[in-house]
Amino acid sequence: MTSRTAVTTTPITTPVSAATNHLTSNGAVYDAAGNLTEIAPPNQPNTYVYVYDPLNSVQKTYARGSESLPRYFIYTADDERLWTYDGRTNTSRWTLRDLGGKVLRDYTLDSPDGVQQRWRLSRDYVYRDGFLLAAITPNETLHFSLDHLGTPRVITDANKIRVGLHYYLPFGEEWLTEAQQTDGEPMKYTGHERDSDVAGGTAAVDYMHARYYAARMGRFLSVDPILSRRRALLAPQLWNRYAYSLNSPLKFVDPDGRFVRLSGCQFDTENAKCREQQELVRQAFGNSWSEVSEYLEFGDGGMLILSGITAQEFGERFGVFAGGLARLIESAVFFTATTGDVPALDKYMGGAWTCFGDCGGGPGRPTNEIHVNPKMFPARMGGIDMTATEAFVHEVGHAVTKLFPDFAATISRRAWNGSADFVAEGYATNFESQWRVGMGLGPRPSYRQWGDYTYLGSIKMFPDE
Repeated sequence: MTSRTAVTTTPITTPVSAATNHLTSNGAVYDAAGNLTEIAPPNQPNTYVYVYDPLNSVQKTYARGSESLPRYFIYTADDERLWTYDGRTNTSRWTLRDLGGKVLRDYTLDSPDGVQQRWRLSRDYVYRDGFLLAAITPNETLHFSLDHLGTPRVITDANKIRVGLHYYLPFGEEWLTEAQQTDGEPMKYTGHERDSDVAGGTAAVDYMHARYYAARMGRFLSVDPILSRRRALLAPQLWNRYAYSLNSPLKFVDPDGRFVRLSGCQFDTENAKCREQQELVRQAFGNSWSEVSEYLEFGDGGMLILSGITAQEFGERFGVFAGGLARLIESAVFFTATTGDVPALDKYMGGAWTCFGDCGGGPGRPTNEIHVNPKMFPARMGGIDMTATEAFVHEVGHAVTKLFPDFAATISRRAWNGSADFVAEGYATNFESQWRVGMGLGPRPSYRQWGDYTYLGSIKMFPDE
């Protein structure tokens, strides 16, 4: 089994051990935790060394023969990279991130005059719907045109002049078709930060939060931290804990090495809030949970993990809610499900809401949030006594519209007969009603008042069905 066979100028193969999936060529060395500690990448003149901290994050890297010019890394308590020092350029980089780990601002500490070090702003990043939109530097604004995986492919300046053009092989190795790239943009494959070769060559690695990824070899440097053995029995691609995106890089991405999160389970799975959130998910599947749990797992850090089945197959087997949740898990958009009291929003949104970006619920709240306050349910809504589980399903329907906005808008316009202010409820209420019918409850009679929406029956709710 190999992680990749790709062609640049000559074929590159990465033979591995059938027992461990460790590389068996190119001088590969691993530690007891399965972290790659030494490698001479194919067609490269250098041997690279990686030193890990106790949490299996890369702490230091250097090339053999250049031990005095290492690169160091420091991480936050959430294991997000905060600081990078490059000994070769004598430059420090400090990175400010949002709660989802996306880079908001970069600061650089260097000495342009070769004498005095000083701080300077490198660039700010702007996002739209969770994807890169632009980078603002002290001198210019750069605009990103992305492919379907979220990779910046064309970069233009404020005058609409192209300053960067990037081509990639399937597993992310950059295929340069221009002699020089002048944009200097570190955000590369699927929108992740690409660290340049520590020795100045072309053996770059991508920082993907939970792990580092070597596009040249098409695999991670360390093992999947949240693999479930039970799920791996159903999905043989998961047996290789170093594989990238189930070895399907044109279809899947790895936003942070993890998936959709239940906020209450992020640090402790035994607390009441975690159990409350897990119960909402279980109740949404009803009596089918025992079968669903063969594919859907509550993983470490509150992550929902789907394996052994595609989102389409999961939805076909277990219904519209399953299909919507699975597509959220497989998407490049990071969502956090929350419960509890949010006074700034619960009062005005009936205790259940979904936000894209910052909802304004106060400091520290995540972006792209699916929220339900169980204390406010059951509640009389749309002619029925609505439970917290029903509200949760409705809000998942809203979250799905972020993945297919044009498709969802078409359904919403067909279904909504009420005020233009609530037209988005057409999709979410049909999503909820299809789920209700599948649970034997019957469609929701209305959203707020009789006649404000039309139930469209078993209409297709996803464009890829």
